[in-house]
Amino acid sequence: MLTKDHNIKSDAYLFQQILLKNDLIKEILKRSEKLDLTNWYLGAGCVAQTVWNYFHNYDLNKNISDYDLVYFDDNDLSYEAENIVIEKLKDEFKDLRINIDVKNQARVHIWYKEHFGYSIESYKNIEEAIN
Repeated sequence: MLTKDHNIKSDAYLFQQILLKNDLIKEILKRSEKLDLTNWYLGAGCVAQTVWNYFHNYDLNKNISDYDLVYFDDNDLSYEAENIVIEKLKDEFKDLRINIDVKNQARVHIWYKEHFGYSIESYKNIEEAIN
């Protein structure tokens, strides 16, 4: 529970420091900055599990099955365009021996119904997709 003395800035700093203790996350972030992706984030399970592992004194990569990297590029919604990015990232991270799950959030609405059984509207930006 948040109190009036709660400092969100210090929580954000602690969160950042925990994530950067995970050498794989740190390396993914460093390399991803150089890949010319549009509006990208690393998130989902690798972030939550790293924090969980930190507070339970586990190896920071314990139980992380993949690293989700999402981006938003609505210039070309074809699978072929997304696959070029997927292959580029898989190649970039192959030496890390991780499973990287790459998704263009601008095209999720195209395949969502077939995968989950109901349609969604297209996202306007990456932040809307993450929300």
